[in-house]
Amino acid sequence: MWILIVCMLLAGLSFSTFALEEKDQQPQPGEHLSEQDFKNLKPEDQERYLTTQYTDQLATLYYQNHANIGKNGALDLRYFNNPSNAGRDLQASQQYFQTPGMIQQAREGAQSYFSQRYKANYQFDASAGNVVYDPAKETLTSGGVPINLKDYENNRQVIGITAVADGFHIQYKKEDAEHTLALKGDNVEATRMQDNVLFVKDKQGREHIIEPSGDAKVIVTQESMIVEGQASGTLTVDGQEMRFENREGILGVDAQGNIKADNAVMNTDAIFVDGRFQTVGKKEVYTYGFDGKETTLVDKRTGVGTISQGQSREAGKFVLTHLDAFSTESQHTPPAVRDDQAEQIAKGLRENPPGASQEQQAEVWIKTDGASINVYVKGKVEVRNYKMDGSLVLGADPDKPVFTGKEDDAIFDYTTDNAKENPNERFTMQGHAVYKDLQVTAETTQEHAKLVKTPPTTRGQDVFSVSCEGCEQTAEAAVTIQKQVVVFGREAALEKIRDELELEEVGGEEGMDLPRGRTILGTSLTMEYYYDATEGKLKGDIPQASLQNLAALMDVKGTELGFDHDILTRVEGEETYLGVGKSGIGRYEETVNGKTKAVGIVFKGKDLLGNPQRYHTGIDFEHLDNQEYVSQLDQSFRLQTGKKGMHTELQKELRTMFDAEAKIGPDGRCLNEACTRAVGASLKLAAEQRTLMQEDLKAQNALYRALAAGARADGKSTKELDRAILRNKKEFDRLAGEVAELTRQDLEEQRLFESQALAAERNQPLEKRPHEELAQIGQDRIKAQRISDDNNVGKNQIMRIKAQIDALTRRNEEEKDVPPWKFAALREKIAQIEAQNAARGEEIIKIQQKYNGDYVVLAKISGDLGKHDDEMLYADRLVQATADDDQANMLRAEATLKQADQRNLDEETRANLVNKALAFANQIQDPVLRAETMKGKQELVDQAIAQATFEKLNEQVREVVHQNSEEALEREYDLLGQLSLYALAKVEGVSWEELDKRYEGMAADEARKLRDAAYATLLLTKKGYSLNQIRTMSREQMRETLGETFGFAGEEERGEQDEINLGDMAQFHSRYLRYDARIAEGHEMNV
Repeated sequence: MWILIVCMLLAGLSFSTFALEEKDQQPQPGEHLSEQDFKNLKPEDQERYLTTQYTDQLATLYYQNHANIGKNGALDLRYFNNPSNAGRDLQASQQYFQTPGMIQQAREGAQSYFSQRYKANYQFDASAGNVVYDPAKETLTSGGVPINLKDYENNRQVIGITAVADGFHIQYKKEDAEHTLALKGDNVEATRMQDNVLFVKDKQGREHIIEPSGDAKVIVTQESMIVEGQASGTLTVDGQEMRFENREGILGVDAQGNIKADNAVMNTDAIFVDGRFQTVGKKEVYTYGFDGKETTLVDKRTGVGTISQGQSREAGKFVLTHLDAFSTESQHTPPAVRDDQAEQIAKGLRENPPGASQEQQAEVWIKTDGASINVYVKGKVEVRNYKMDGSLVLGADPDKPVFTGKEDDAIFDYTTDNAKENPNERFTMQGHAVYKDLQVTAETTQEHAKLVKTPPTTRGQDVFSVSCEGCEQTAEAAVTIQKQVVVFGREAALEKIRDELELEEVGGEEGMDLPRGRTILGTSLTMEYYYDATEGKLKGDIPQASLQNLAALMDVKGTELGFDHDILTRVEGEETYLGVGKSGIGRYEETVNGKTKAVGIVFKGKDLLGNPQRYHTGIDFEHLDNQEYVSQLDQSFRLQTGKKGMHTELQKELRTMFDAEAKIGPDGRCLNEACTRAVGASLKLAAEQRTLMQEDLKAQNALYRALAAGARADGKSTKELDRAILRNKKEFDRLAGEVAELTRQDLEEQRLFESQALAAERNQPLEKRPHEELAQIGQDRIKAQRISDDNNVGKNQIMRIKAQIDALTRRNEEEKDVPPWKFAALREKIAQIEAQNAARGEEIIKIQQKYNGDYVVLAKISGDLGKHDDEMLYADRLVQATADDDQANMLRAEATLKQADQRNLDEETRANLVNKALAFANQIQDPVLRAETMKGKQELVDQAIAQATFEKLNEQVREVVHQNSEEALEREYDLLGQLSLYALAKVEGVSWEELDKRYEGMAADEARKLRDAAYATLLLTKKGYSLNQIRTMSREQMRETLGETFGFAGEEERGEQDEINLGDMAQFHSRYLRYDARIAEGHEMNV
């Protein structure tokens, strides 16, 4: 029995247990299991249960078995994308996120996992579609760019790391500011980040170091290495390390080592560059100016550097420096090299001929063989030497010479021995340029002006020769040389004249023990060479003002003059020198009769010997028995007499027909702007001016032939006189060509007036002209405006100098301490500036003469120069020549709008000018031309229209009020009017006085509402809204826009009003302001 019971019990227990196991494997729907019950389920049942009754606690139990990861993607995503689950089992999270594609799916969980696991703030952008996690290497790769996760652990300087589509954005902190470093590219092998310094190894094994200092981007590709933004460091390219500092913009280095930078410092084995530049190969560097800054390039092999002079990449201008290369144009280039390079250049020109309109660029060639340095320079660029310490550039060397090309015609051909002591420096400088060293500052101011420094003499004297073949006679010196002079004396005595003579303290030689109370001051002595067209050569002179300065210094008790070394200057081909040195300061030249040499000026000790003498020519009585001499002299006098008559007639014609202020010199050159303008306006006058110049040259040559006859009689050389005669003949022939051309143009212009068809063809609208012609016109307009700006600068200088003269004159009336030479120097400076302005004025005339008969272009040029009256004149001439009223009215409208756009105009004048311009525009029949005329002028026109309309309606308000007051007065004495008003009042049921006021006020109220609407519209136009925009604005938008604007029409301020008075805006726009977008279609504009 007991055996049976026990068996039954055992059987029942076994059945119960079996039943429970079955329940665990298949829980009923909706049944909630405890963690223990969940653990007892099979993995597949656990998965099934979690799909319907998910909790993070049970899922954690499920994923404790890492084999469950990856069985159910949806379940995995739900669990691992929960940031709170990332830290529960780091190994499980690691296994999940190392699976490709999982990080992108579960970004939120991934951010939590990586942030907890690697102790840094990680983010995964939605664009990051290819993120790979390698836990063994502890790297994270996004867009092919790997980072080392350990580099960012507990890094307080790193704020966060964000994976994006093409790499990473690393947010970091530097000096309490937050920045972003972006790392991109398909050529990154490995990266390392330490102390905010990024170390990048590319797939070619090259290592780069980048230290960002602001927002920056690093892009590493097989083709290039790019750094964008503020960063510094080292790039390894083409086998060399390049140290850099990128200030802004982009710095790129390609696989061949070519560099391009917007604003950076680059330090390679061969060069140092600071600024905006681009290298091509290893021997060509293009540098540019930018944002008011210039770019410096230093050739480390020679220490020679270049500095750009305003060339901009946007304008297509640059300084091209050729490293380790001779120029074929340098006289110091070996013949074999010159021939070889010339052939290469010729080949290149044949294969790639430059464009006809290509602007001349600045170029520099630098070459050294170790024993010497050769530099050849063309164009606007500064070239100087830099101190070097091995390959380190220390800065500009103040002891070495500096060359600055001022214009495109500047040339500098320089060579020097590489000796530290007394290098054998030689150079040739030509064009508009400046040379400066410790002792000498030299400047050439004409295209053909040339200064040559030859090897020093055996006594150590520097020798300069000057020439100016083909120069023009101007008031400005063609060549100027300033020599440093040191004044040694008592400090108390020199202090009195320090400021007056513009002296500066230069100190003494190193180690010099100056006596107590003594000082050394620096000044300079100026030697000037002017081109004399009469003699066809340069003539040297030491300006009186410069000598007076030294004389004033010598008059101070206890002073001495000192010179570092002597210099000698002479005109090329002559034996006469100007000398400045220890032996004195002197000029040596021929006397009047040309037979002896005499000392012109000598400073020696404290003595001033002689007075300045200038070479001049008169009648040599010794040669009056020489028939050739007398014949040529007589012809010269007759030609001068005839020339005087021509000059008188031309001067009279200028003053009576053009400008009473016009002045022209006996040699045919204009002496003021009035003359320049008159000659520029008339082809006939221009031809007569050049004919006068020809007569002057003929008179000169007759005189030179007489002098040559006398020289031959004395047995002297006539070489220089023959050259002068030949130069004058060439100039005469050139002027003859100009006279013929001007005469032809004058006749052509007359025919142009007679043939409107031809004139219309020449005066096509600019929009219809060929691109090449438009480009040339644009260049000429810019050039004319630049010349005009330079003239305005000159005028301002003259005004300042005249003010200085007036101040000195007043001072002299009381103190009488201003020396006469100072006034003479200032007046001489004024004369120089006036001559420069006159010469520039002739340049503008030449530009205008290119377009004689093309009144459209002439009007545009006049408008650029601010000569709006001339614009109107050319518009009238256009009508006369072509009967093209549309273009003429376009020019008139443009000229009037330019006048209206000037500053300091009152509103009434501006409105009147705009209305005048609109009247011209309304007369244009061609709708396209009309729209082009008003293009870009909408704001100015809108304001003027609104102003005129407001003033019109404001006046109407005054008239209505005035009229009402008069009518009220009349009704008081008009019995019939009172009776009729009384009858109407009875019908209305009001008193007749009330009805009277009502009718009086209606007209005034309506006028005020329209006036207020006009004033609100005016204010809105001044806030930049067009009339067309105002028409579409709601009243609420108008009130919000006007804001705290003062009350309209003289009412109280906004704060004291119930609301802004917008008046009857709809009635105002419909009745008074018919101006809308139809202007763009060329319709009429009316107020």
